[in-house]
Amino acid sequence: MTMINHINMANEDNEIYCCLRNKVVRADAEHTQKFCSRCKMYQGNAQGGGIECRWEDSRIGSDWLVITDPFEEWVFNQKKKVSLPIIAITDPGFHFLDVN
Repeated sequence: MTMINHINMANEDNEIYCCLRNKVVRADAEHTQKFCSRCKMYQGNAQGGGIECRWEDSRIGSDWLVITDPFEEWVFNQKKKVSLPIIAITDPGFHFLDVN
C-alpha cells in the first residue's frame, strides 16, 4: 500500500470521512480539536474546505487524492484485503481429526 495524502473536502452538510474513527463526521472545530489535533494522520485544513489526512491506501497513481463524497470513501475503506497462509502438510504421520 502507498502513503496517500487525502484531501477530504466537506460536503454540503460539512461532513467528511474520518479514517481515525472510520466514520463520516462533521468537519467542525469540535471534531478537529478532539480528534484531529491528536491524530498522526492529520495534515492540516484543506484550505478551509475540509481536512487533509495522510494514510496508507490501496489505490495507486498519485500520492494525493481529493475526496468529495465522504460516504463513498467510507464504503471504499470497509473493503479489507485478507491474505490466508497456505499450509503444506508434509508430515506423513499427520491425521485430520474427524468430528462427526
